[in-house]
Amino acid sequence: MPISIDEFDHHESPDRRETNAQRVLRFLIENRNKAFRATEIAEETGVNANSVQPVLNRLRSRELVRHKEPYWAIGDIERIQEAAVFHSTAEFLDEELGSESREAWLAAAEESANDGSGRASEGTNADTSASATETEGTDTSADEDDK
Repeated sequence: MPISIDEFDHHESPDRRETNAQRVLRFLIENRNKAFRATEIAEETGVNANSVQPVLNRLRSRELVRHKEPYWAIGDIERIQEAAVFHSTAEFLDEELGSESREAWLAAAEESANDGSGRASEGTNADTSASATETEGTDTSADEDDK
């Protein structure tokens, strides 16, 4: 179905949309005085009902949301702020220095193990350090697969 040129001009590209995790967090922050069932969160955020549970479980493992069966609520606001700052910093570094390469990290880890020093040897790609910790605890961008 075609859209008007005005709609086209104001259309946001998919790569600029929020991740499912960001949508869930935004909703729970906006409703921080309430707790919701997963199905209610899915309905209110537009996150696919089959995706919302894995998203909530990942957010809980990062201590960004709380869960008491069958309800979900926002977690510690300071922790969420830290996660947002981390995510923003990682995005900036990826834009400036290039995105992470899991293969480069694995190769550097193997080199480090082989040279026995416990640290990566010279000659590893400097770009791989840009947002290295992105795979750790608080990054929400991994939830892109849940769209």
